[in-house]
Amino acid sequence: MTNKPWVYIAGPYTSPDPCANTNIACTTFDWLLSTGLCVPICPHWSHFQHTLCPRPYADWIKYDLDLLELLHLSGPGAVLRLPGTSAGADGEVAFAEARGIPVFNSTDDLLECLRGESAPPKNMSGSEPVQAGPVSQLDAMQKGRKSISTNDL
Repeated sequence: MTNKPWVYIAGPYTSPDPCANTNIACTTFDWLLSTGLCVPICPHWSHFQHTLCPRPYADWIKYDLDLLELLHLSGPGAVLRLPGTSAGADGEVAFAEARGIPVFNSTDDLLECLRGESAPPKNMSGSEPVQAGPVSQLDAMQKGRKSISTNDL
């Protein structure tokens, strides 16, 4: 089993264009995978499932939240919020924040954290910093129920 943290890619799907938005999410996935620092998760892949077996929008929202919950239970991770207006992605961010999953709005800030370059957050007691590094930092953020908000991409 990998000790790499997962990164869930949350971004617009339906507007302005599902194909263009899926392209952006898949390109982001490919870039994150190429870094070797995390296991990216791209819920936009449901676009291809939907072309073969269409389902109601609510089914896909439930699927995405179930996936995010499963990831949350599996170990340390984060959400990368892609730019653009999206009620669904906003819901995924709220879902993540309610569970203490860190949310990044910047790939630069996410990479700093994954590389262990950004200042580590304090542990749950608030007195000692956790050891720097991708898994320890994201794990501590989740346990400490911290969320990170940064500049847009």
